[in-house]
Amino acid sequence: YDPKKIAVQQNMIRLGARCEPKPFSAPPVIGALGRLVEEKGFRQLLHALGALKRRGVSFKITIAGDGVLKDELRQLAETLGLADRIEWLGWVRDKTAFYRSIDIFVLPSLYEPFGLVVLEAMAQGLPVIVTDLPGPAGIVTHGVSGQVAAAGNSDVLADAIAAYIERPEHAAKMAQGALERVRDYSLPVQADRLDETLRRLLPYAKRHQ
Repeated sequence: YDPKKIAVQQNMIRLGARCEPKPFSAPPVIGALGRLVEEKGFRQLLHALGALKRRGVSFKITIAGDGVLKDELRQLAETLGLADRIEWLGWVRDKTAFYRSIDIFVLPSLYEPFGLVVLEAMAQGLPVIVTDLPGPAGIVTHGVSGQVAAAGNSDVLADAIAAYIERPEHAAKMAQGALERVRDYSLPVQADRLDETLRRLLPYAKRHQ
């Protein structure tokens, strides 16, 4: 197809009142949300958190979601010595309340075509960590609006989480960058881009009427 006739329309998010980054809890709360299935990378996240525990890093974990790996992941958390640090919420109705209850959002996916939850977390003023898949890495610029870690690499993921916990000022800077970046996905901005795209493609459509 002629590239001039192709346009990509991004997913979008309805932004509410601007949320400013907040100081970390004591200890910081790491959060993740999604289906508990292989492609979402929760096993790798737990291994990363187990590595952080062995390093002596203080933290809590909150995981929202459900799925076929629920029992296996709970057992893995027990094996890694994380049972006393982790809270399993199941599916949550109020995602805003979930985001506001955590300090760091992690998307550890092994496969992710986009990642709307990343936009939601960014809009809540959270520092985010995503894996280097085309979808999430297309949203987050490493070192500007968050951190991007190699998918499937628990050690790298652990380093990224530790970088936020050990350097709260760095986390706050990434959260500010996230707030600026998420504006690009707001309804008004994307509506303008859609309008511009339709106007650009209209001549091609008229030729085939």
